[in-house]
Amino acid sequence: MAGIPTKGRIFTAIPISNPSGWCWDTDYGNVHLQGSSVAGDTGGVASHSHIADGHTHIQDQHRHGRKVGGGPGGPTINAAIARFGAVAAANSAHLHAQGNTTWATATNQSSSISVSTVTGNSGTPESVYVGIFKPDSDGNEIPDDCFVFAGSDLQDDDWKFCDGNNGTPDIIDRFIIPLQFNPLYGFTFGNATHTHTSTAHAHTQDAHDMADFSEGSSSNFGTMVKSGPTQASQITGHHLFTNLQNTVATNQNETVTINAESNDPAFTYLAPHQNISGSAQPVKLGFIIGWVGTRAEIPLEWTLCNGTHDTLDLTACQIKCTATGGSIGTTGGSNEHTHTTVAHTHIQDAHDHTFTFTSQNPQGVGLSGFGVTIPTAAHSHSTRNIDPQTAVNQDATVTMSSVDKRYPYRTISFIQYRGPPTVRVLGNAHILGKVAIL
Repeated sequence: MAGIPTKGRIFTAIPISNPSGWCWDTDYGNVHLQGSSVAGDTGGVASHSHIADGHTHIQDQHRHGRKVGGGPGGPTINAAIARFGAVAAANSAHLHAQGNTTWATATNQSSSISVSTVTGNSGTPESVYVGIFKPDSDGNEIPDDCFVFAGSDLQDDDWKFCDGNNGTPDIIDRFIIPLQFNPLYGFTFGNATHTHTSTAHAHTQDAHDMADFSEGSSSNFGTMVKSGPTQASQITGHHLFTNLQNTVATNQNETVTINAESNDPAFTYLAPHQNISGSAQPVKLGFIIGWVGTRAEIPLEWTLCNGTHDTLDLTACQIKCTATGGSIGTTGGSNEHTHTTVAHTHIQDAHDHTFTFTSQNPQGVGLSGFGVTIPTAAHSHSTRNIDPQTAVNQDATVTMSSVDKRYPYRTISFIQYRGPPTVRVLGNAHILGKVAIL
């Protein structure tokens, strides 16, 4: 009857003491089991974070409304008119329509965010603590309450999936982590996903201004001459809002929401088969066990699970338990990962611009038939201002670096039992002395 070679390893998820003829493998304590063609290498980290690329926000164009209030009455027409016997007074009270500045687009500077570190249980994939045993001698049968893996459903009366039925612990959809503390065998922990938090951030905005502009005005002076020759006159003038000064608008702080990502490293689903017979059992064809020896040391009855000889390739993955026939042998997860972020923007405080306001004298229009010009009429306005405006920042997302999320691990190989080698005699063995081991 076939047994376990001395460098083979089996497992238990039941809090039992070391079976007779077996002992803990102290090299595999509280580490993830990383499949490899070479056993004994270590790697992984107990925590990780990400570097977030700098980002900015495109700002929509904006402009400001502008106002000029009512002007005062105009001056009395000078003696140029009076000499014709006219008594005249001009009324130049007038208003300006509300308008807008030219369009402008401010530039937001790039800003980065700090990303929190994930450690401990938060970033650990859903796992179960197990015992890992090595035989004291070559050929030991598999003890009761211990389990091995298989790449297919090999259940019978003595072997059942570890799915919570038939007296087995439920370790389905879990990664196994050996631990040298048997009271915790079968303890489940970890999370399917993890995320990170980020610090609040804002963007400094470059100073921006508006192009200079003028406000035209058209003022009807009405009846310019109260007695004597009469003529209605129209004068046209304008005022300038000039030297609109640079303004730096303030963006409010915003916190970026980071989307969750899976904790699962690259894995292959295998079915854990537990011995429930009540006594030690021999190895069955197709059983898969851990291997800590070299490839050259693998016994002829066993073969490395590297994708050849009808085996699964378990040399670059961890093992995740399953009891679903259609899932056995399928793969998933990834060692490298990054996170996407929820699109965000920043509310901008309202801002305006200081400016220089110039009142220019409206120019008179000659009175018909008299060659008289209305004098200059310097004046000002009661109100003049630029309306505050809130510019709109467009949404942006943050790109984050990719990192290896595997927690501390130790590599282990996996070998599959294929039975005693087949011997075929080639020709006349008595004469040729040739055999082939298949």
